[in-house]
Amino acid sequence: MATITIPSSSNQDYDVYINASDAPLSKDKFNEPNIYIVYRVITNYSSNATVSSRQIRDDPKADTVFSFPCEFLISDDGDSNSSSSSSSLNMVSKLISDMNIESQRYHWRQGMQQQQQPWTVLEDVDDLIKHILDFARPLVSEVMNNTDSKIMKGIRLSIKKEITLPHSEFEKLEKARKEREREQRNMDAIKNMLSMEATSGQTLPRWCWEEVVEEPFLERALMASREQAERLFKPVVRATESSIKKLEDVIVGDRERGPCPVCLENFTVGSHVTRMPCSHTFHRTCILSWLNKSHVCPLCRFQLPSEYSAPRR
Repeated sequence: MATITIPSSSNQDYDVYINASDAPLSKDKFNEPNIYIVYRVITNYSSNATVSSRQIRDDPKADTVFSFPCEFLISDDGDSNSSSSSSSLNMVSKLISDMNIESQRYHWRQGMQQQQQPWTVLEDVDDLIKHILDFARPLVSEVMNNTDSKIMKGIRLSIKKEITLPHSEFEKLEKARKEREREQRNMDAIKNMLSMEATSGQTLPRWCWEEVVEEPFLERALMASREQAERLFKPVVRATESSIKKLEDVIVGDRERGPCPVCLENFTVGSHVTRMPCSHTFHRTCILSWLNKSHVCPLCRFQLPSEYSAPRR
C-alpha cells in the first residue's frame, strides 16, 4: 500500500488546541489508583494560499491512554524542587512528548462542549504542563477514595494540531492522501469480492470485478481470484471407493519391514498394512489419506480407477 510522507513539523511553527474535560472510565479496565489521561491528537493541514480553503485531516480514529500514579500528585505542593513535583513534571513532560505536540503556540480550555470556556493562550510548554497538573490534582482524592462505584473519573484531552503548509507541499500531501484512499478502497473491494467467491463456491465473471475494482488494481484482483479458485474449487481426482475397498490387507513379515513411503516410519512385524495392486505397501491410514486426494501410487504412479470430487473446505 502506498505510504504518505507527512511534512515535518519539527520547526514547531503551528498551533495546538487542547480541550480538557472529565472522562468517566470503567473500573473493569482501569482499576489501579492512577490518574488516567485519555487523549487523541487530530492534525489538520491547510495551505498558505489565500485562495485555498481545503484541509487534510489526519485522525488516528482511536484513543491513547496515559497514566501515572496518584502519589505523584498527593504531596505535590507546587514546589518544583520537591521530588514528587519533579516526578509529576517529568510524567506530564513525557506525555507531551508522546503526543508529538511540541509547539510554540498552545491554546487551552476546559469543560464539556456545552460548558466550554474561551481559549486561553499559553506562554509555553511549561505553562501547558502546569495547566494539565492543575486540572489533574482535584481528581486525586476522588480516585483514591472511589471504592464502590463501577465508574472512575479520568481526564480526556481532545487535541487538535493546526499546521499550515506551503501550497506546493499541501498539494503533494493531498495527492498522496487521495492515492492512499483510492488504493485502500480497491483493496477493500477485492477482499469483499474474494469473500463472496469463497462463500458461494464459484468464481465471479470479469464484468463483476470491473464494476467495483479500478485499474491498475483489476489484474491483481483477477489473479487473486484465480489463485483462490485453484486452492478452493479445483476438483480432486481421487481413487474410487470401490477400488479402495479392494486393496489387500496384509500382515507385516520380514519382507515388509521397510518404512512406509508416506510417513517414513518403519512397519511393525505382525501389524496390518495395506498393499496396492502394484505391490507397494503402506500404513492403512497413510494410504487412505493419500488416495482421498490422488488416485496414483505415491511411488510408482500406478493408477487406480478414479473419480472427481469437490475439494474439502
